[in-house]
Amino acid sequence: MRRVLVVEDDMDHFRLIEMVLNMIKITDVVHAKDGVEALKYIEEATSIFSLIISDLNMPNMTGLEFLEKVRQDNRHCVVPFIMVTAENSLSSAISAKDKGATSFVGKPFVVDNLAGKIRTALSMDF
Repeated sequence: MRRVLVVEDDMDHFRLIEMVLNMIKITDVVHAKDGVEALKYIEEATSIFSLIISDLNMPNMTGLEFLEKVRQDNRHCVVPFIMVTAENSLSSAISAKDKGATSFVGKPFVVDNLAGKIRTALSMDF
């Protein structure tokens, strides 16, 4: 069973990401509204998440700050991490990759594109 943590402060965007996950048969989805809440889920997790999908621009802790914290966590440091953001700049993508993001997806995103990035991150068959 694959368990995915989605860190997204906008409920409409969260629902869309959840729909994409459900579309590819991933139904164990944990939602956090920001990086602070997500870190609590990671610390309290009894098992390792299969994938983390996080927004870049959020209140309380940016996606990049959250990514850095995840990469410092011994249990989740190698978990695939997809950064999703409306900030479609090359410098943002490079920063995310430099800090350990597996992939970077711009908003608004094409459903098939996000689904493909998720499948690739989880090494799922198409």
